[in-house]
This record gives sequence, structure tokens and C-alpha cells, in this order.
Amino acid sequence: MVYTDYSDLGWKPYVHSWIEKRPKGEAEALQRMFDKFINKTLTFKKENCEELVPIPEYSGIVSLCKLFSALATPENGVNPADGDNYTTVVEMYFVFSMIWSVCAAVDEEGRKKIDSYLREMEGSFPNKVPGHEGAQRNGGADTVYEYFVDPKRKNWASFEDKLPKMWRYPANAPFYKIIVPTVDTVRYNYLVNALVSNQNPVLLVGPVGTGKTSIAQSVLQSLDNTKWAVLTINMSAQTTSNNVQNIIESRVEKRTKGVYVPMGGKSMITFMDDLNMPAKDTFGSQPPLELLRLWIDYGFWYDREKQTIKYIKDAFIAILSEKLGSFFDLTFHNICPSKSQPIFGDFMREPRVYEDLVDLSALKLEMERVLDEYNQTPGVVQMHLVLFRDAIEHITRIVRVIGQPRGNMLLVGIGGSGRQSLARLASFICEDQTFQIEVTKHYRKQEFRDDIKKLYRQAGVDLKPTTFLFVDTQIMDDSFLEDINNILSSGEVPNLYKADEFEEIHKKVARIFVTMHWSVASYSQKMLLELRRHNYVTPTNYLELVSGYKKLLTEKRKELSDQANKLRSGLSKIDETRHKVEVMSLELEDAKKKVAEFQKQCEEYLVIIVQQKREADEQQKMVGANSEKIAVEEIKCKTLADNAQKDLEEALPALEEAMKALESLNKKDMTEIKSYGRPPTLVETVMQAVMILRGNEPTWAEAKRQLGEATFIKQLINFDKDNISDKVLKKISGWPLMIDPQCQASKWIKNMEAAKAYRPCAQRASILFFVLNDMGRIDPMYQFSLDAYIDLFNMSIHKSHRSSKLEERIRYLNEYHTYAVYRVTCRGLFERHKLLFSFQTCAKILETSGSLKMDEYNFFLRGGVLWPGEWENSCNQMQRMLVVRSLRPDRVAFCVTYFIVSNLGSQFIELNMRSVVEDSTPRTPLIFVLSPGVDPTSSLLQLAEQSGMAQRFHALSLGQGQAPIATHMIQEGVRDVAPEAHPSGHRGPCTIGMVPAVPPRGHQVLENLLSLYLDEYEETPWDALKYLIAGVNYGGHVTDSWDRRLLTTYINDYFCEQSLVTPFYKLSVLDTYYIPKDGILASYREYISMLPGMDLPEAFGQHPNADVASQITEARTLFETLLSLQPQITPSGAAGQSREDKVLELSADVLSKIPQELDYRGTQKVLADDPSPLNVVLLQEIQRYNALLQVIRSSLVELEKGIQGLVVMSTTLEEIFNCIFDARVPPMWERPPFLLGPHVMLLRPDANPALPPWPQCSPLARMAARHVGKPRHGALPRLAAEGLGEHLPHGALG
Repeated sequence: MVYTDYSDLGWKPYVHSWIEKRPKGEAEALQRMFDKFINKTLTFKKENCEELVPIPEYSGIVSLCKLFSALATPENGVNPADGDNYTTVVEMYFVFSMIWSVCAAVDEEGRKKIDSYLREMEGSFPNKVPGHEGAQRNGGADTVYEYFVDPKRKNWASFEDKLPKMWRYPANAPFYKIIVPTVDTVRYNYLVNALVSNQNPVLLVGPVGTGKTSIAQSVLQSLDNTKWAVLTINMSAQTTSNNVQNIIESRVEKRTKGVYVPMGGKSMITFMDDLNMPAKDTFGSQPPLELLRLWIDYGFWYDREKQTIKYIKDAFIAILSEKLGSFFDLTFHNICPSKSQPIFGDFMREPRVYEDLVDLSALKLEMERVLDEYNQTPGVVQMHLVLFRDAIEHITRIVRVIGQPRGNMLLVGIGGSGRQSLARLASFICEDQTFQIEVTKHYRKQEFRDDIKKLYRQAGVDLKPTTFLFVDTQIMDDSFLEDINNILSSGEVPNLYKADEFEEIHKKVARIFVTMHWSVASYSQKMLLELRRHNYVTPTNYLELVSGYKKLLTEKRKELSDQANKLRSGLSKIDETRHKVEVMSLELEDAKKKVAEFQKQCEEYLVIIVQQKREADEQQKMVGANSEKIAVEEIKCKTLADNAQKDLEEALPALEEAMKALESLNKKDMTEIKSYGRPPTLVETVMQAVMILRGNEPTWAEAKRQLGEATFIKQLINFDKDNISDKVLKKISGWPLMIDPQCQASKWIKNMEAAKAYRPCAQRASILFFVLNDMGRIDPMYQFSLDAYIDLFNMSIHKSHRSSKLEERIRYLNEYHTYAVYRVTCRGLFERHKLLFSFQTCAKILETSGSLKMDEYNFFLRGGVLWPGEWENSCNQMQRMLVVRSLRPDRVAFCVTYFIVSNLGSQFIELNMRSVVEDSTPRTPLIFVLSPGVDPTSSLLQLAEQSGMAQRFHALSLGQGQAPIATHMIQEGVRDVAPEAHPSGHRGPCTIGMVPAVPPRGHQVLENLLSLYLDEYEETPWDALKYLIAGVNYGGHVTDSWDRRLLTTYINDYFCEQSLVTPFYKLSVLDTYYIPKDGILASYREYISMLPGMDLPEAFGQHPNADVASQITEARTLFETLLSLQPQITPSGAAGQSREDKVLELSADVLSKIPQELDYRGTQKVLADDPSPLNVVLLQEIQRYNALLQVIRSSLVELEKGIQGLVVMSTTLEEIFNCIFDARVPPMWERPPFLLGPHVMLLRPDANPALPPWPQCSPLARMAARHVGKPRHGALPRLAAEGLGEHLPHGALG
């Protein structure tokens, strides 16, 4: 088979072949036009224009030929008998076809450039005419894109001439079918119609809102429905190639073997909207589009069950929507920013008229009336809604949408915001029935489709207008969304009905011919916030929320009522004060007269006062004599005052506590106290004191009487405690603070102090539980019960070492419980997750204690550029791990292990099966989750012997018919096993929790197999042993030929005669591994215990660096998993920044430092004379490098728009967002066809903001940076490094 490259052949062979099939009269003109225009136009477009969707050169030429074939027909004026006009019309249709194929996808600016270029080459176009619709869009003049070939006049005509002069919309047409003709709709209708009529596929490209879907639907509506069948498919992110194939196959029937055609003898158009929506797979392709590519290129696809070819004779239209770049440019608030949004509706009066509802109070009354009517409807759950303005607006919008044919709405909001309630009320206003599925534990695709059948029967057969209310919490399977998408787009769900069901449905549907009412789909997803935890709300929680809301509503109403009463009281006080002021004014006049009289009297008294002053001076002399005596008394008084103030300060907290306790009392408490016939002594004593303070008789009868008063508590709260008379105080100075004859209060106080002191234990327990909870995000199997954890904590309290010193007791309890959590948890973890769990536990404990610097830890997880200080003297253990993480990631696991041992102890990296029994209870089953190649039977037997239960160990392999035997064994164990059969003393079978069992690291040979061949034969059957072990036991799991070869090599080394006759036969180049001399079992165990816990590569005859790659992979997995458990907050050093702000900052920084693309064309010209392999590779690398820069640049621009809400945050953009925040290279930048994974660099200037700049770094730091930034692929990566290298993360270039 010979392959040819397009760059060697170009487009001319295809064109030559196509021209040969055209009428001979066209051949010369067509060849001349191709030679004149194509190469020049392609070069101009490539160098000067940008395309919305890049069109490959060859595809543009093929499109040109197909469009010309569709247009150049006798009906369109291409008539060989027309003499001179024939050639002219052929040339005009060629230029038109070239414009709408080769030049079709350029942007608006590119169209202007193409217009100028073609007018220079082709002078037949009319002069630019200002004023046309097209001219207004294109800077004041028409472009060549505004013209078509007029078949009658044989010249260029404007598409504007095709616009109807007196167009009016059809009065009875539904809203969604009304299409207002414009130059664009006329132009694209013309093109699409021509291609569709000739059964050519069409791809419409453009931003949202440009009318692509409307144009396609307009063309479809204009087709003769007796000849054409239309199938609509709306693509979504959940659409799969299987979905597309099933939908299309459901509308075709078999004609001959392997050939399928549309039903009824018609041609069928498959209209696919939003063609770019299907999710991309791992390799960047979109499987539904790959299926369509196969279909278009070859006319067939494969039967998915029989793998046979199916030819589908069909045509299709595809619509590709560009992302939502300018979708929100025009909104009401942009047009009228200072006005409130109007409310429209058509349900306030009959006959219904869609109008501006300006009377909000009348609208609210109508809504309340409808709500009351809804609540009185039999069989509905009553809704108690507060219809504030926003809720009313939402209801009117929902009513407007679902009241239209094909009406559907996506209601987005947080849980409890009223989406379902408002939708139900809106459905009731529209006189629709509300249909909703009921999700159960086993509700899956089949049950969902059964419910859809019920919905279709209710709406389409029983003719009941229906609203389908679908909630995001009901999405039990992603296929639900695809079915919903099909319901909304076409109303057809592929393979919903079987053949026999169709017959029944067709009988009923044939009698009705109505438009189906379909659903309002409502879903929302609460985004993961800081801790990435989902919150599932059960019906019980929801009812509790409603109850709590009702309680809160009652309290708020009471609060508002109280405030209203206070306001009324205040207003009456103001009125009363106004009246008093008027009275006082009159009194003031009288007072003025009296003042005048008093002034006269004062003057008379002044004379008397002067006389008395003289007498007072004489008395003053007498008082001075007693001043020293008074000073002494003053000092005594001050001392008493200070002591009193000190006592007061000590008493105030108790007074405040008493006030709080008093305020916490309620009517129920009063009723309880009043119910006592003979109250407890303490209660009676307290009430006597209260009666004394209030000046009443200190008896229980008087106390009961006052307790019955409604304002009793209020009177106590407002009691004037600052002005208690001395008489009352004397009746109460001998009351103690606590009457505690049995020391109960003292014990209570001590217990309260003892609980506060144990807060470090509670904190440690909380840390450990949330570490356990996070493990569920690593593997869904890791689910840990809170009840079981509480039991474990209680066990730790009882079993941990006691001490009379509180600090020691807390330390013992924390140490015991931490290890207990590790021990119990690790036996339920897979081997690969044990080190991760230990490290996460250690890190969280250190983080809480403040011993872990989070900027260093973030660097350890994310990587970046590190400037370390001195190794031994200045660097702590975490900082040393950072250097190792940068230089030798393959050694990270060893560092993590040492870190755990240093901070928690060596027991946190070891686990033995004996502890499983010690921590067990007979009420929890022990479940082994096995990996392939593992048999836990021998381990269980050994465990049973060590536990003294070998005689009570029974094994049973579950299979068909074994359930009754297993049931009997369990019942027998519960009934007959003595309590002492289990170390814990509990009666029952010894069964405990889940234990994953994974294959051991190293080789393991079944004991019974070796025993059979070594003990039963006089001569060792080496060949048989090798075959059974290499070919059967292990070989059965090995399929790769190289792996089998390696396994055979190992077996030949170990299974040989020398291993038996040579003393201390070496199993590897390492001295540690050898066959020990004969001895007792204990000597073998001692030897085995001395073997390393982790086997080195040399143990298997491999190079010391053979495990570097796997260890780097393990370290990367460790980092990624730990990162996934980290709270989603900005690292320290960026206070006040949200994640979005941080990513925007990093994205802008990356964009500013992306280098310019390399000059491919200039380099190609320079190297044109030297096509050596190196130069060819260089050109390929430049292409890929430039393509990579384009992808990085475009994805970052899209990401910024997504964060700002200008485009939809797709799965790909969200992935890039998370990667940039975590300082990881987005997978999109590493995918083919770039093949430049090692070239990709990510900017992370904040990896360690506290570290010094480059000139101040030590030699070790510079060496680390050079190692991290070392390129593998020569000079080209260095170009990238010069632009981006200052922010390289670990592993970016080497």
C-alpha cells in the first residue's frame, strides 16, 4: 500500500478529476479560474486573515466544487446554448462558490480584506454602495459577500434585493416559528438550500444569537414534506456516539443487506444543533463527531453488535455554535440601567393579553388567590409561600416560558430558594398538571424511561397539559440528562418503546394529532467550595428545615409585632409629651411672675446672709481644730470603699451569669416550679430570697401566687438591684454563694474544669476524624461511620494509660487514640494508600499545632522554584523534603516515611494482623477485599492459630447453593460459641471489619505446591516446577511476551540444582539475599525478619535506578491525592484573594510572558535548499511549538472570560483553572499533536514568596533550579524557557 502526502500532491489532482466529470463546455473556463484565483487567494487568506473555524486547504477546494455543482445548473442560468453569457455565468458562479467555501470562515475583518483583494483581481463586482444593510455593518460599503449571481440578468445582484418588501408575521404562527427575514437569513437560506437540495452536508459557524438555528429551521420548513423527513438532534456534553447512532437508526429501515434508508421512501435531513457540545475524550477527540466524519467520508458505520457495515443513505445539516462570548452584551439593565425591570404576563384577565403588569399590589393579590386555590386542591402538598417581588417576577417568567409551545426552563439557585415551589405554582397558573419522578435506591435508566413513558402517555394520549419538573438531585445516572436533552430538542427518546409498545401507542396517537407538552427541566448543582464536599439533602432534612423555618418565621413575626407595639407606645408618648409641653408653657408664664417675687425676696435675704456669714467664719475656726481627726476617718473610709469596689468587681460576673440564667427562663419553667406541692429545699430557699427582695411575705404560697403572674419574669429582669434597702439586705448577708451540703456543686465545677482541660484530646479526635472523612474522596470504598469512630474514641479513653498528672494523661490519650485510628484504618486501606494516610494524618496534626509552615507544605505538594538555605544547620525536616522533592522526586516516599516516623513514631508505618483481633468485636464482620492473585486463607489460618482459635476456624466458599450452609454456620456460631472463644469475652462468632488484601511486593510461591514437588519426589522435578510456577501460577496472569521472558529468567535463576547444593546460594548481587542454611523454623523467621522492608531493584537483577520511574509516578500520585484533600483556599501570603482572583493573576502573568511564535515560513524559506532530516524535524518542532503557544494563549483567554462570566465554564476550562491554581501543567497543553509535554511551563510566582531572589541564592539552590529547568529537546525548549523560565514548577522541563 502506497501512501501519499497532501503537501506533495496539493489540490490539483482532485480538481482535475472533478473537472473531467463536468460538461466539456465548462472545463476551459473552470481550469482558467482555478489557475487565476486559488493559489493566490489561499496564500492571501493564510497570511492576512483569521478564521472562526480553520478550514484545511483541501477541504476548502472540495467545498468549492460541491457548491459550484449545486449552483451551476440550467435552472440557475448555466446554459451551454447561451453563447457568450455561458462562460461569464460559469466564471461568476466559480467566484461566488470560492467566496463561500475557501473564504467562507474568515472573521468580519477578514471579509473586508478578502473584499478588497478580490475586487482587485475581479472587476465584475458592482461599485460599493453606501446605505445598504450590509454596508452599514461593513464600515459604510458593501463587500463581495453581499452579492449573488442573478440567473436572469446574468450579473451580480445584492441579497438585499431578495428581502420581501411588505413582510408581516403570520398571525396564527407560534412564537418559536416566527423568523424575521434579514439580509443574513436570506443569504444563508440561499446557500443552505442549494447545498441541501443537492444532498451535501452543511456546517454553519458563528457566535451565539446570529440565527444559525433559525436559518436551518427556515430551510427545513421550506422543504416539501412529502419528499423530505426531518430529524432534529440537539447535542450536549452528555451526547455519545452511541446516542447519535441509535437516534438516526431509529428513523431508517432496511432496504437490502447492509443498506438502510429513511422510512416512507423519503430523503431525510438530520439537523444537529450545537455540534461542538459533546465532551472530549482523553485524546481530545469528540466521539459523536468522529462517527459523523466516518459517515460523511464513507457513507457507512458499523453495527455495534455484529461489527458489520451499515450503509446509511441520508443527508444532514450540522450547526456549530461558538462559545457564549457576547451573549450577555444586551440586557434590559444595559439598555435602561436606571429603571427597574418591568413585569409582563397574560393571566390577569380574560381574554388573555400579554401586557405590562404595573399594578404590583393587584398582581400580588392575584398570586395569593392562586396560591390559596392551589393549596385547596385535593391531593397536593400545601405550600406556604411569602410572595415578595422577586418571587412574583420569577413566577411570571416561568408562566410565560412554559405557557409557550416547546417551553422549557432551567431554574438555577441554591437549595431552598423556592425553585420547585414557584415552578409548581406557575404550572398551576398555566392549568398544567405537574409530573415528577420518585427516586428510590435502585432507580436507574430503565425506571426513568418507564416514567417518561407515563409522562408521554399523560400528555400525548390522555391530552393532559403537563409540566415535567426534574430536579438535579434526581440525576441518578448521566444518561438521564441525555434523555432530557432529547425530550427538549425533538421530543423523541431513542429506543424508548419496543416494537409491541409502538403498535399500541400508534393506535392512540393516530387519533389525536396534538402537540406534545413537554417538560420544564430544573436542576442545579451546588459547586464545591473550600472543602469539596457534597451536601445531600434528604426529605427528612428538608422537613426539619421547613419546621425550623416555620419556627423562625413565628419568632420574627413576634419580634416585628413587639417592635410595632413599641413604636405605637413611642408615638403615644410623643403625643402625650406634646400636650404636657402646652400645659408647661402656661405654667412657665405663672412661674416667671413668681420668679420676680422671689428675686425681691432674695435681695432681702442677702442682707441676712451677710450677717450669718460672719457667724459662720467664727464656726470655721472651730471646725479647723477637728480637721486632723476627720483626715484619719477619711483614710479609713477610703480603705472600706476600695474593699467594697473589689468585692463588687468579683460579684459582677456572678450577677451577669444570674441575669443570663434569669433571661433563659420561660413560661414552661415557671409552670414546672409552680406545680410543686412541696418544693425542693433549694427551690424554696431561692424563692424565699426573691420574696424578701420584692418586699413580700417569704412563704411558698406567696411565691406560687406570684409565679402565676404573666409579668413575673419581666419584673425580676427589671428589678432595681442597685437600690436595695438596708432592711432587706439585713434579712439576706448570711446567704452563701452555693448551698452544697453533698458537695455536688463542687464535683460539677471540677468536671467542668476537667472537660475544658481535655480540649486538646477533642481537637486531636476531630482532626483524625476529618482525615478519615477525606479518605472517601480518594476511594469511595473508604467510608467511615461516625458512630464507629465514637466507639473507637471511647475505647481509647478506657484503654489508654492513666496518670494523675493532667498533662501526661492528655498526652497518653492522644498518643493511644492516634495510633488506634491508624491501626484500625490501615487494615481497611489498600497498600498504596497507607503511606498517604499516615502522611496526611501527620501533616494535619502538625498544621493544627502550628509546627508546619503552610507555604513550605504547599510548595511540597505543588512544586515550584525553591531557594533553600543551608542543608543541615538551617533547614528543618520539611525544608529538606522540599529540596529532595525538587532534586530527587523518586526519593520522596522515603522522606515521607522518615517524616512520619520522626513526628508520630515508627508504629505509624507498620501494621500486623494480630492487632485486628485485639481491636475486634464479635458483632462486626471481617471482609477481605482481594486484589487479583491474592489468597488470604493461609494468613487467616495463621491468625486463628495465634489467637487460639484454630479448632473453631471454619472455611466456606460461597457459590450457588451455599447460602443455607453459611446461614447455618453463622447461627451455630451465635448460639454455641462460648464467650471466651473471643479475646474480648463477647459471645458470638469472631468477625471484624473490612481488610483489603493486595499482592505482596516480591515473589510468593504457594507452600503446598513446593511441598508436593520437593517432598514427594526423589529427584527434584525442576522443569515441572518451572512450568507450573512460571507458566501456570504466575504465567496465567502475565500476557506480555517480554514480561513472560523476564519471569522465565527469574525462575531459571532461582529454581536450579545449585540452589540446593551451594551453601548460602546468592539470589542476587546483594549480600542480603541468599538461601539460609538448614535449621529450625525460628531460624528462618529470624532471617526473614532481617530482610529489608522494601526490596531494592538489585534484588531482582536490575539496575539500581530501575525503580526511579515508578517511584516518581508514586510520588506524583501522592502529591495529586494530597492536593485533592487540601481545602480550596488561597495559600498564605495572598490574604484577601479568592481562588478566582489568584488564577486570574497567574493567568495574566502567564499570558504576558508567552513568547512570540517562531517564524515558520521564514525558517522554511531559509532551509528550502537543505531538506535534511534534522531540518525537517526542526520545521515539525516549530509547527508543534507554535501550535502549543496558540493553545496556551487561547485557553488562557477563554479561562479569563469564563472566570468573568462571559463564557460557559466548560469541563476543560475548569480543569485548566484547577491546574493553574495547583501549579500543575493542564493536560490540554500536554496532549498530541503538540508532543511537547517537557516544553510546557506554568507560571507560579507565589510558590514561595518569602524566599530570596536568584543573585542571593546558594550554589545548591542554583543547582536545584538548573536541574528542574533542564531541557531535553535542544535549543527550541530553551526559547520557551527564556520567556517563561522564571516560574518553572518541578518537572516542567526535565
